[in-house]
Amino acid sequence: MKNNFTLLSFGAVLCLLLSMVLLAHPVNVFAENVATDASSSSSASSISSTSPAPSAQSTIPTKINAKILPTVWYSTLSVGDGDSVQIFSVLQNNSGISFDGTVTFFVDDKEILSKSFSSADGSLKELSANWVAVPGDHNVKVSVSSLSIPTGKVLGSYESEVSKISITRKITAEVVQQAILNTANSVVSGADALAKSLSGSIESLKINGGQVAGTNTGSKQTSPAVVAGDSSSQNNLTTSADGVGGKIGSVLGTSTSNTVSNRKSKGGAKNGSGISAGGASSTSSADGIKGPLIYIYNMLVDLLALLVWQWKWTLAGIVVLILALNFMNKGGGRYR
Repeated sequence: MKNNFTLLSFGAVLCLLLSMVLLAHPVNVFAENVATDASSSSSASSISSTSPAPSAQSTIPTKINAKILPTVWYSTLSVGDGDSVQIFSVLQNNSGISFDGTVTFFVDDKEILSKSFSSADGSLKELSANWVAVPGDHNVKVSVSSLSIPTGKVLGSYESEVSKISITRKITAEVVQQAILNTANSVVSGADALAKSLSGSIESLKINGGQVAGTNTGSKQTSPAVVAGDSSSQNNLTTSADGVGGKIGSVLGTSTSNTVSNRKSKGGAKNGSGISAGGASSTSSADGIKGPLIYIYNMLVDLLALLVWQWKWTLAGIVVLILALNFMNKGGGRYR
């Protein structure tokens, strides 16, 4: 009986221990699962906190209801050379915020004025600049920058359309005088070039060294000298028929050595000498006359070339001469 009680007690203790083990095991598993879930959620939250937000809308700027209007206009419709004119543009602001900025005016892409401005909500801000007009065709533009608006906000437009304006040059006495001077200088330059060319052509007409207007006449001028030289050498002729005939043939251009006798040859020599001497004397007279004529001719050519080259002084001299003759005629009429 006692042994049975002991066994029952031992069995009860084992059952109690087994129950405790079974009850403790699910708790540990649950704790491990909870720890695993906590670590997973913490890592996920750390990843989400370090990575950027997937939303693309945060990087796109938002347009506000404010812009510079496209039209540019001027203080007057009639703009002339040297006139002072005002250039105007307008900034519209219905954005719900007020902001400051800088407006810049451009003429032909060159800045003429840059100044700051303030724009209140619900207003039309007039922007203007002064410009002194110059002749020519111009492109005018207005733009705004450096705006104190919240980050991520932009205007509807930052610059106006390009306005074209044409400025005509004023016709003044100075402008007319300058135009006349420019035209006169151009005409004088052209006339100088033409006078230089003409004077060179006139100089080429001079007779130099037996050349007249580029034609060689030296052989014709030296032929009388040959004849005269041959006729003067007749005194030294020999009495032989061949010698006399040879000289006569050289003078008259006809060979008589085999057709005439000694006597006739001497007579022919005398006649030939007379003819040659006469030809030489006439040629010498012609040369004596031609020399001064050529000199006078060349002087006239030089004078004409000089008058053409110095055409301004030539014209001035002609005008003075005409005025002097006119004055003399009027004075003579009075005394008559």
